[in-house]
Amino acid sequence: MPDVRPLTADRLFALDSVRLASFRTTHIDQALVMPHAFGDVSHDPQNEARLHAAADSRRLLEIFHHPALLLSPNEIVIDVNDEACRVYGFSREQFVGLDMKTISVDVPAGERQLERVLRGESVHFESRQLRRDGTPFQLDIRASAIPYGDGVAVLTVNRDVTEERERDAALRESEERYRSLFENAPIGICRVSFDGRILGVNEALLRLLGYSDRVQLAGTPLQTLVVDERDRRQIIQELRQTGFTRHELQVVRADSQIIRVEVQARVADDVVEAFVSDVTARHAAIEESARLATELQVLLQSAYEGIAATDADGRCTAANGAAARMFRLDAADIAGRHVHDLIHHGCADAQCWIRNPVTGHDPVRIEDVLWRGDGAQFRAEIVASPVMVDGRRLGTVWSFLDVSERIATSKRLEVAERAAGLGRLASSMAHEFNNVLMAILPVADVLERKVVDERLLRLVAGMKTSVLRGKKITQEVLRYSHQHEPVVESMAVAAFLSELREELASVVGANVAVRVHLPDESLHLTADRQQLRETFLRVAENARDAMPRGGILTITAVRDENRPSHVDFAIADDGIGMSRDVLERALEPMFTTNRAATGLGLALADRVIKDHGGEIFIESTPGQGTTVHLLLPLDRTVPPGSGAESQVRESRNEG
Repeated sequence: MPDVRPLTADRLFALDSVRLASFRTTHIDQALVMPHAFGDVSHDPQNEARLHAAADSRRLLEIFHHPALLLSPNEIVIDVNDEACRVYGFSREQFVGLDMKTISVDVPAGERQLERVLRGESVHFESRQLRRDGTPFQLDIRASAIPYGDGVAVLTVNRDVTEERERDAALRESEERYRSLFENAPIGICRVSFDGRILGVNEALLRLLGYSDRVQLAGTPLQTLVVDERDRRQIIQELRQTGFTRHELQVVRADSQIIRVEVQARVADDVVEAFVSDVTARHAAIEESARLATELQVLLQSAYEGIAATDADGRCTAANGAAARMFRLDAADIAGRHVHDLIHHGCADAQCWIRNPVTGHDPVRIEDVLWRGDGAQFRAEIVASPVMVDGRRLGTVWSFLDVSERIATSKRLEVAERAAGLGRLASSMAHEFNNVLMAILPVADVLERKVVDERLLRLVAGMKTSVLRGKKITQEVLRYSHQHEPVVESMAVAAFLSELREELASVVGANVAVRVHLPDESLHLTADRQQLRETFLRVAENARDAMPRGGILTITAVRDENRPSHVDFAIADDGIGMSRDVLERALEPMFTTNRAATGLGLALADRVIKDHGGEIFIESTPGQGTTVHLLLPLDRTVPPGSGAESQVRESRNEG
C-alpha cells in the first residue's frame, strides 16, 4: 500500500537518505580509491578512475530533491546538482571550485559545523548564505562525510527555508502583538473552554470583576459569575448555532456587587474568546434619559397650550396632544408637514411670517387667525422660539393658545358692563320717560276723536304709533334691567312646543310657515314657562324680520350630543342671514340692523337662557338663513324615556 503521509522536510531528507544508501551500495562502496582525489577533477584525461568517481558523484547528487553540494574538507565545491544551480543562481562551471566561505554569512559557525562533520558526525544546522546576485537566504543544512577517492568529501543537502522563517517570524510577531493587545486592551478579555471554565483573563477583566490575581479566576466555572442562568444558556446556544454572540447580562464581582456587562464572544479554534465591557453606567444613563424623556412627554402632553416643533425648513417633527386637539388633526397628519400648510393654509401671502420660519435669536409673539383641520377659523396667541445650537438655527418651537374664548369672554364682559350701565340709566329714566309718553297718549286719543281733517288724522295716528313704540321700548328696557329670577317647574318639551305653535304662527304672520318637530314625550326640562315662552316669541320675531318675503321657521328639540344633560332647541329660518360682524354683536343690547326693532330681543333671550343655567349661540350664513340654539338643562328627576328622539312629528302653519 503506498505511503500517503504528507512530505514534510524530515521525510524528504529521510527519502533522500534512503536513495543515498542505495547509491552507496551500488556505486561508492565499489569505487576505486584514487590518489589526488581532491585535486582538479575536470582536467586529468589520464586517470579514468577519477572520471568514474566524478560520474558517481554526479549520480549521487542528483538523487536529492533539494540543493546538494559535494565539498572538500576545506569547503571547496567539488560538484553540485542542478537544483543547487537553480537555487544559488550559479552555473555548474561557476560552482565547481568555489570556496563556500565566500558566500557564507557566518563563516566561523560554518567552520565549527565542518569540524564536527570531519569527526564523523552527521550535523543538522541552519546557516545564511548568499546567492549569486548577493541576496542572503536561510538554509536548513544536513551534512555528513562520505568516502571520496582515497579520502573523504562532505555531502551537504541545503533546503531553502527563507520563506518558512519569515512566516515563523511573522507568526511570532503576530503572537506577540496579540499578547500585547490581550494584556493592554482597555476592555476585559477572557478565554473560556467549551465546558465553561475560564482559561485566561487580562488585567482589564481582573479590574472589572474586582480580582487581584489571575489564579483566583483560573478554572472558575462561568455559572458562578453569571447572575441569571438563562443568560448563560442563551450565550452557549448562540455560540453553538452561529459561532458568535452579543449579549448583555448581569455578573457578580469579587465583592458581591452586581454589575451589568456586554459580552461579545466567538469560537476561536478550540476555545471561546469573550470581550467584556462594563455597561452599568451606560444603562443608568439610558434609564435616566428614558425617565427624563417620559417626564418631558408627560409635561408636553399635559400642557394646556398647543406645542409643536419644526425643523429648519418649517416641517413639523413633533406635536403634543393639545396641538392636535386644537387643530383637530391626528398625529399622523402633523408629522412631516409644513407648519403653514397645517395651521395657516388660508393665508396666500408668500411673505407670511408663519410660512417663513423665524431667523432671529429672540422669540416672536403675535396674535393671528389660524385654521383648524376642518377649515374652522379661530384666533390664537402664537409664540415662535428659535432652537439655536452653536449659533445655527436648527428649528423652531411653536406654542399656540386659543384666545377665542378669552376674546368672547371679554366681549361678554363688555356687553355686561354696557348692560349694567344701561340698567342704571333705565332705572333713573325709564319711569319718567314712560310718564311723559303716558301724558301724550291721552291727548292723541282726544285729537283722534275731535279732528276731522284727514291730513291731521294721519299725523295724529303717526304720533300715537310713535308713543306706543316708545312705551314698548321703555317696557323692554325696564324688563332687561329688572330681570326676575325664573320660577322653574318640570315641563314636557313636546307639550310646551305644541302649546307654543299657535302663538308662533300669529307672531310670524301668514307669509311664514312654522314647522315644529316634536321630540319624544319623555324629554322634560326645568324652566320658567312664561319666560321661556317670551324668549321663543322674541327669537321668532327676529326670524320673521329676517324673512321679509316670507319663508319657513323650523323648530326642533333634541338631546345635545356634546352635553347629554341638556336639550338643544334649534330655531332656524331661511332668511337673509348675518354677516360675520353682525353675528359677533347679535347678542349685544340695543344693537340692531332693523330700524323698527328695539335691539333688545336677542339680548333679553340671552339673559333668560343664562338665568336658567343654559347657553345661547347663533349660526348664520349670509343669504342662507340663521339658526339660534337655546341649550337648557333637562329635568334630572325624570328618567330618560325609551322612545327614539329622532322620530318627530311635524306641525305646520299654512296660514
